[in-house]
This record gives sequence, structure tokens and C-alpha cells, in this order.
Amino acid sequence: MRRLLYIVVLLLPLAAFVACLLEVRRMIDAGASMPALLLMFAALALMTLIEGLIFKYWVLPGWGQAISERLYAGNYTPDDDPLVMLAEKIRREKDAALLPELVRMVHRDAGRLRSWQELANIQLQEFSQAEEAVETMLKGAAKVHPAEDRAFLLYRAATICEKHLQNTPRAQELYAQVARRYPRTAYGKMAAKRG
Repeated sequence: MRRLLYIVVLLLPLAAFVACLLEVRRMIDAGASMPALLLMFAALALMTLIEGLIFKYWVLPGWGQAISERLYAGNYTPDDDPLVMLAEKIRREKDAALLPELVRMVHRDAGRLRSWQELANIQLQEFSQAEEAVETMLKGAAKVHPAEDRAFLLYRAATICEKHLQNTPRAQELYAQVARRYPRTAYGKMAAKRG
């Protein structure tokens, strides 16, 4: 559904440009070729600007987030990993009673990014526990070792605050924290632009 929305939004400026071209053709047929050309170039410039802004501020950030989640989620299958098997079972059964066992598994392997990410994603997506997901990301950021992983978890906590909790001040505080602590990481650089 989201892909369809992307396509529709991207095609709207193009459709407006095509409608403008029909007017340009009518003007040329009426003998007003110079104003028609000026209108065409202005419409082309406006369409290019709008498409560029749509890509920069809406399409590319969404794609970047999706790609980063896939990269950081790893390529495990449930058969390879007990934690992933339990996470899949929770998703399938929507059973909140299994969350404490997942939390125990995460704490047993606290240095692993995937563990914290699985728990936070389940809290957020399956049980609408955005505040708990933020706390999970923050706890994970204190436990994982690579700077890029810590920056990712803090950045993700900020985006949850911003998008799901509508807590912009807390999100800005977390973005600033990521930018200050991990300025050389990809997420530190992204946070610096947001803060």
C-alpha cells in the first residue's frame, strides 16, 4: 500500500505537467508560440523542483529507513536462532504472555543489536507499546558495542518518539545525543541534520 502511495504522489506532478503541455499545444495552435514555450519551461522547472523535494524529504528517507532496518536486522531465519523463533511466535500468536521470555533472551545476549531491535519492534508493532519500545532501544544502546549500533538504536528511539509518541522535544534531545556522541557514524550525521 505504501508503494502505491509513493507512486501516486510521484505521478501527480507529472500529470500536472502533462496537463500543462496540452495547454501549451493549444497556445501554439493559436499562434502564441513564445508564451507557450515560456509556460512549458516554467512548468518543467516547477515539476522538477516538486519531484526533487518529494524525493529528498519523503521518498528517500523512507527508503533509507527500510534499508537500514533490513541491514541491521540481519539475514537470520527463525530456524537458525531461538530468539528469532520466539519473536516470530509472538508475532504470529499476538501473545503478550511470551514477552517476559523474550526480554530474558534479550538480556542474556545483551551485546547483540538484533535482540534489542526484535524486542522493540514487537513492542511497537504488535502491542502498540511505543514508550516501552523507546526504553528498549535506550537500554540496548547502553549494551551493544559498535558505535554504529549504539547510534542506530538511539536514532531509532528518537524516531519512535517523534512519529509514534509525538514527543518532539524528547526526539530532538535524542537526535542531539546521537549527533554529539557518535558524530562520525551514519546515524550521527543523519541526527545532526534533524537536530
